[in-house]
Amino acid sequence: MKSAQNLWHESLRIEYTPSRPWFVAHTKARHEKKLSDCLTHKGITNYLPLAVNISRTGGRTRFYESPLFSGYLFVSSEAGRCEEVFDTHCVANLIPVFDQTKLVSELLGVQSALRNLAHVEPYHHVRSGLKARFVRGPMTGMEAMVVSRKREYRVLLNVEVIRRSICVECDLDDIEIVDNNG
Repeated sequence: MKSAQNLWHESLRIEYTPSRPWFVAHTKARHEKKLSDCLTHKGITNYLPLAVNISRTGGRTRFYESPLFSGYLFVSSEAGRCEEVFDTHCVANLIPVFDQTKLVSELLGVQSALRNLAHVEPYHHVRSGLKARFVRGPMTGMEAMVVSRKREYRVLLNVEVIRRSICVECDLDDIEIVDNNG
């Protein structure tokens, strides 16, 4: 069960516009959703990837959402509106993004995984490993890193600017191994 906030973030058009560059808001502890709501209310484009979690206690099943990248929110705005982000009192720091194209590509991968794959979870950042490319399905063309090969392959999508990753499960038929040098 996804909230309206999560559905809005999944439908957000993530793109790079020179007049509205992306940067990363490092939030105060547990302020990601509040910051996203404040910025949305101010008309500032932001992206907060949320994972749907399940909690079972006392015979009840509860669904809740939590940020995939705890402590971070991605913001696209004119440079003059950065002060408005700080005015929310939810931000510890703003991190500039020097490679806008790479960040947009990584965020599109995260968004596609959340929209189309059943199981997505946070994972520690990995810098090297066996590279794979999706050859079938909704993530065709995206590259990832293989971290596990049990019944289904588990691959990582990295977001380098914040040194975080998400882990997604996929079928072996959906990926091909790519030469690490190419």
